[in-house]
Amino acid sequence: MRKLYPTLVLIFALFYFNSSLAQICPANGFSNSTSLFFFYETGSLSCAERPNTVTVDGSVFTLASCDMSLSIYDLTSGSPISNINEFTVDFGTATCEYTGGDLTGETLSRETFEAVLNSLVVFPNPVSNNGNINIVFGKNISANIELYAVTGKLILRDNITNLSRKQLSLSNMPNGVYLLKISTDVSSVTKKLIITQ
Repeated sequence: MRKLYPTLVLIFALFYFNSSLAQICPANGFSNSTSLFFFYETGSLSCAERPNTVTVDGSVFTLASCDMSLSIYDLTSGSPISNINEFTVDFGTATCEYTGGDLTGETLSRETFEAVLNSLVVFPNPVSNNGNINIVFGKNISANIELYAVTGKLILRDNITNLSRKQLSLSNMPNGVYLLKISTDVSSVTKKLIITQ
């Protein structure tokens, strides 16, 4: 049972963080200039978790209809969307760019980005046997990864570009305590890592 407990905790943590940070920007978004139509993956965000209002170039759109996979927002103040093939929507927690109906860019708010960084799971910790560690985020991000000895010496540098997980090989590292720093332009987080090979 003792060996099963860490695995169960990890599975729960991955499920919790992936569901709590799932699909901030819908994968597809369309407009007819006075309404916005967003298609969500089933099970990603409930209607209660979707914003009541969104903005496009200062114009406010209010949620008019919502079901498991579709949200429709109608223009309630401001001007209609001038270019329905390319527009950027502010969802409050993220800014989402759409081109031809497809999500082409996503910028998370500082608070959301910090939540993604703070939700990271690093396993196994302590590192043993094959010397590989997995770094898992609740959402795709781009970040720098640095591993420091407790003396402050930089041991390893890597990066992650628009991914939700990364595996690092630490097989040549001596046993000890290290600091794993994940940073972006907006925020950073540091985790203690123990190597016992």
